Amino acid sequence: VFQYNMRKTSNLCRKAIIVGAKGLVKKGNAAKTLGVKNTTTSMISKVLDGALKESNLSLNDLDGFLALPSLAEHHIMEAHFQATSLGLFSRKASDATKLQQPSLLCRTIDTGGAGPVSALLQAQNMIHHDGLNCVAIVAADSVGSMDSGTFLKKVDDIFGDESDMPSPIIPNG
Repeated sequence: VFQYNMRKTSNLCRKAIIVGAKGLVKKGNAAKTLGVKNTTTSMISKVLDGALKESNLSLNDLDGFLALPSLAEHHIMEAHFQATSLGLFSRKASDATKLQQPSLLCRTIDTGGAGPVSALLQAQNMIHHDGLNCVAIVAADSVGSMDSGTFLKKVDDIFGDESDMPSPIIPNG
């Protein structure tokens, strides 16, 4: 969760909160033995809930949502898929306030290994240039529970049948 406290004491940057978690997936054969099957959405839900609690925020505070795609599960428009799955578009205003919820701006950041840094820069831009107050950056994957063959097939599948490069396909590599 990336947020700026909107109370300004000067023209300088405001407070940023960055929290996260890791290690929700068992690796390799342990996952198969234990029957562990975490979806990216379930992992994101757990981590986002914890991050918001740690930051004293709620889902209703989010007006921006960035997601990085996973290798294990492919979704078109990852941010919109995850936000929809998490119920972010169906949020309703609190009965106590009767205020309209602000719209949610979603963006998928698909820059490979540069995704986390690209997402931080995008969140900063959304706050400074789009006027948002609170942007969540989410990412989850379960490649650690894949065997090597499955992992390489997932990588190769990104390029479809059009590539005549040997496996693993590494463009310009």
